[in-house]
Amino acid sequence: METSCDRISPLVVNPGKIMLTSSRLYFQPFNNLEPEPVTKMNLTEMKRILKRRFLLRQVGLEIFCSKDSLIADMYLVLPTAVERDKLYEHLIEQEDVCLMENDKENMLLKWQSGSVTNLDYLLYLNRYNIHCE
Repeated sequence: METSCDRISPLVVNPGKIMLTSSRLYFQPFNNLEPEPVTKMNLTEMKRILKRRFLLRQVGLEIFCSKDSLIADMYLVLPTAVERDKLYEHLIEQEDVCLMENDKENMLLKWQSGSVTNLDYLLYLNRYNIHCE
């Protein structure tokens, strides 16, 4: 899969191309703001992939890597929500991607988005004895 996107870092929106292969995710910027001409991220190093908002639109995708990885994380913004969801699905389907499950955070996000009722969220908290920090 290949598409255009922006890589977001503090105070910088860097346009470029993203390409997904069976072993790596590549980002090639259209300019020379990045220290390297192509950023490579091994799929085996990916630990979490989250859909995010950017400028109040559901077009962001944040990818977190393992602690030993050269790249800690990458925040990407795609042109449309459909393209973001397509990239997300392609990433999840890859055999080399082994994501960590963070049930607590997933349930919190579901509750915040309204997919889970208040009662279901409270029952979940009581069941696992999770207290707010």
